[in-house]
Amino acid sequence: MLLYEKKVEDFHIEERTSLDFIPHIHHNIELLVCISGEFSVSCREQSRTLRRGDMMIAFSNDIHSYRKGGEGIGIMMIVNPQVLPLLSKRLQARRYENFLSGEGRNFVPIAEEILREYEGDGAREILVGYLYILLGTALKVLPHTEEKQRISTDCFSEVLEYLSAHYTEPISLKVLAKTFGVDPSCLSRMFSERLSYHYLTYLHMLRVEHAKNLLRSTDLKINDVIFESGFSDQKTFNRVFKELVNMTPKEYRGLSEVGGAI
Repeated sequence: MLLYEKKVEDFHIEERTSLDFIPHIHHNIELLVCISGEFSVSCREQSRTLRRGDMMIAFSNDIHSYRKGGEGIGIMMIVNPQVLPLLSKRLQARRYENFLSGEGRNFVPIAEEILREYEGDGAREILVGYLYILLGTALKVLPHTEEKQRISTDCFSEVLEYLSAHYTEPISLKVLAKTFGVDPSCLSRMFSERLSYHYLTYLHMLRVEHAKNLLRSTDLKINDVIFESGFSDQKTFNRVFKELVNMTPKEYRGLSEVGGAI
């Protein structure tokens, strides 16, 4: 399971120096606070450049992604909303925007303190307290619309969530469309219009991200990585990997072993 789909029990917090990740979706709340430099991000089909103090909040089931762009340092927080029950009613009753400027607000020092507590094995209640401060400050000023009932996840979001759990399985566009009771050509158009990727390209990107994770963090032989990632043969795997990563799987593993920037 990839980091962005990781089922965290409470929270996962880390400093990131670069981000490049395809559109994805999950039930956790994902926050990125820019500490310095720039990050190119998208959420719910809106794109922004984050600079120092700016924050993106992807709420549960918001499609979001990160693109190669300006170099930056940021703090990413992936939070299970169940650890913040005091905010649950507010989040269910309102539809918030996803981007917030940091001008005149103290997002950076709060985010840095959250990271220090997390890396230092801080007490759960202290981390939760800081997260309430950060999110509470943001929700107080974020534009929103009132909703009597939270809008349910649309069909395409459900498709992405399904793919995140089944991308290592043989799953053609026709099979996927049948699973959701939609026309294959209609589903294909959704991928092109909403993600700017053809279905097969997106599926390959999911599989390659999984392969990269295996190459970095395990000693699996490359032949085993191929099938663990959902590819059916070595030729296709090598071709797709080289197209998306600009290096061979062997080169990628070698770079990760010497601590290269990957």
